[in-house]
Amino acid sequence: SKKHPLTEFFPVRLHSKNGGLQILPFNGSGDITAGVFADGLAVQPNDCPSLLNGDLVDFYPFQSL
Repeated sequence: SKKHPLTEFFPVRLHSKNGGLQILPFNGSGDITAGVFADGLAVQPNDCPSLLNGDLVDFYPFQSL
């Protein structure tokens, strides 16, 4: 859940699961190592107040997959 109506970008890492890819967020936005170990950024749009496990999100990889 977010506290304001802005679009948020957050660092995530990729995880292989059941033949597909899943993104896993880092704990806390203040985790400076998240930027170092992240595989890309996920987006929570301004009109989406919360995300649940299994929700689809836009993902922007740092490298080509």
